Amino acid sequence: MKNTTIATLATVAALSLNASARANDFEGAYLTVKGGMDHTKASGAYQADKKNVGSTGLESGYRWDIGHDVLIGADVFYDYNARASHDAAVGGSAKYGSNVFGTDFLVGTVFDSKTFVYGKLGGAHVKGVEGERDFTHNAMHYGLGASYAITPNMNVGVEYTDARAKEHGSRLNNDNVMLTASYQFGKLFR
Repeated sequence: MKNTTIATLATVAALSLNASARANDFEGAYLTVKGGMDHTKASGAYQADKKNVGSTGLESGYRWDIGHDVLIGADVFYDYNARASHDAAVGGSAKYGSNVFGTDFLVGTVFDSKTFVYGKLGGAHVKGVEGERDFTHNAMHYGLGASYAITPNMNVGVEYTDARAKEHGSRLNNDNVMLTASYQFGKLFR
């Protein structure tokens, strides 16, 4: 009970520090760690059932406040989608996962001075691992997300991204839903 009370008070205190957050608190360089779930599916030569697996990632980028609470930016990212055994269409099972890395452009807006909602579009390189180690191809990468500023330099959020790579009639789909935690370094360019 005591630990729950202390955790609740600490959370309320951290959220109350955000009273001074504003649009440009999301501006500048940032580093994000992500963790969540990947809904993965292979088809074609690698035909296997859909499976939810763990996923982690890193992202670094820069956002510019262009006025009227609108931000634009660019990022580089890496997502690791865990290996798991999938039931193969021809019988048996195939164990595979994927590494996805690339870059995105993003645009978003700040609501109520604490919440940043954004969309992203870019390119990714999808590389299968283990049972799909021969699969490697580029794909469009897109997503939506929202971040909430808990302090002027820290924000937490949720993000959905999708990459669907196709190579020689085979396809590897990755739909990621991740919780995010970001540190804002601020403006590096004035």
